[in-house]
Amino acid sequence: MDHIVIGDQLVELNLMFISFSEGLAALLGRQIGNRRKLKCLDFSESRFLQDGPWLFAQGLALNCTLETVNFADCNLMDESLAHLVNALHHKQPLANLDISFNKCRSRGVAALANMITHKESLRELSMGFQAFGESKQIELQPLFIALSNSNSKLVRLEIGGNSICDDDVPYLMDMLCINSSVSSLDLSGNRISDAGIQVLSARLNDVKGLRHLALEENNIQSPSLEAMARALKSNLSLSDVELDESLGSSDGVNQESWRKLAYFLDLNWGGRRLINEERDALPGSLWPLILARASRPQDFNFARDVKQQ
Repeated sequence: MDHIVIGDQLVELNLMFISFSEGLAALLGRQIGNRRKLKCLDFSESRFLQDGPWLFAQGLALNCTLETVNFADCNLMDESLAHLVNALHHKQPLANLDISFNKCRSRGVAALANMITHKESLRELSMGFQAFGESKQIELQPLFIALSNSNSKLVRLEIGGNSICDDDVPYLMDMLCINSSVSSLDLSGNRISDAGIQVLSARLNDVKGLRHLALEENNIQSPSLEAMARALKSNLSLSDVELDESLGSSDGVNQESWRKLAYFLDLNWGGRRLINEERDALPGSLWPLILARASRPQDFNFARDVKQQ
């Protein structure tokens, strides 16, 4: 492909699985920069050759309408990601950005941190499976600091598959305690173990906004279930936790912890926080029973796969 013409009325542009030369990238960037109705851009699994990302970013920076941009699995290096993220930090009302499966490092993280801090329109950020090395904690620190900023309005953060470990959990919990806008956090496919879950559980009561937490494919063992169940007894917001199902199937003790966890998650899903705020109008002994009997849709029931013995 050596030429692309984007219509003036186009709202959504999907250019997946394409290899962009420098010339084509520059041409495409200029066209996108001039389009006033374009809202969605999907380049997933495409490739930019040589200085293509930088040339494309020059035009992209002129766009003022984009709301959703997907650069997932584009084999983008750190500097290229920084160029593209910086280009999206201008006039666009950007709400959703996906840069998963690339090679983000310190420069890309710095650009993302700047965007999170100053771009209040940003609601969802997916940056899983990057190429962070041994200095991962240092490289990610600007991101955690930005997420702790009260200006951030980010609702969903996906950072799975980034070798996040127990030492990173305190920074994440600091962020969640300060920034109540984050309601969904995906930490699946990392290296969090029982020690990290203990830290998470100990501070869960201070987390007010989190509704969904994904922890699948980490190094979590069954004893962590009991710690999380105890923490959820006083947490009124978290209603969906994704864990490896094997954690609740090894013995009776683990299954009991799994059921406790599911019980409090179901209560929160049913609105325990709202009823808790009206406790004077409802006998405290009744609201757990009422919510426990409430019909939670099957697709949302965390306990649906727990087999009764």
